[in-house]
Amino acid sequence: MAAQRYVKAVEQARKALELDPENDLAWWTIWFSHAALWDWKRGEEVLREMLERYPENPLALVFLSVSVQTNGRVEEGIRILEKALSLPGAREQAWVLHQGAVNFMMAQQYDRALDLANEGVERWPTSNDFRLTRVGCYFMQGRFDDCLEELATMEGLLGWAPYVPRMRCRVYAARGEIEKAESELEKLIEHTEYTNRRICTAYALAGLGRIEEAIDWFEEAADAHEYHIATIRNLPTAPRELREHPRFHAFLERVGLAD
Repeated sequence: MAAQRYVKAVEQARKALELDPENDLAWWTIWFSHAALWDWKRGEEVLREMLERYPENPLALVFLSVSVQTNGRVEEGIRILEKALSLPGAREQAWVLHQGAVNFMMAQQYDRALDLANEGVERWPTSNDFRLTRVGCYFMQGRFDDCLEELATMEGLLGWAPYVPRMRCRVYAARGEIEKAESELEKLIEHTEYTNRRICTAYALAGLGRIEEAIDWFEEAADAHEYHIATIRNLPTAPRELREHPRFHAFLERVGLAD
């Protein structure tokens, strides 16, 4: 997958699941390899095929929920997610709980997302995945001080990561602290070695109202096959001005995520 040999990555992930159906990284690889290829239909088909073999596997269900929601079928995705979370032992698996929190956030059900994210932080306090979901929910609820506090904690645990300055930029821009927002944007642009840096830069620029530049960076993210392109259709923190821009709609067409 790191070498962008995505078809081979899926083959290896499927072999891994034959050895261990609870291998969370294998399920993640299947979904995000297809996402990196923008082959959303095939990604869903493979997950449904695997569910026939592992019908009570919460990881299979939760990634199918991700796939369905990415394709715009939000209510169906939530139903699948609820089934996954109801299975015995499901909530004890970090990937199930995390993707569940993300899916609820994408569906704009922030209280439910926070319930799972808070549970995840209690179980795995050093995991930034749950904390990042909390930041997204806090942002949409206008809880900007909580965002900044959580981001500071994340930075202390992880060090530098593109998600931290991306969301700091969004918070500062929303509060009208443009100089601080621009400083966070510069940090993103300077760090060229991080996966998903381009898409983070795009969202930061969009938050500053620099929509044309943001779409240029989305195009670069697609050229680099950054797999978080999968979030682009449903991410609630994306500004309205971006969602309504004709070039953004053309970009969704390019990556197969248009309505």
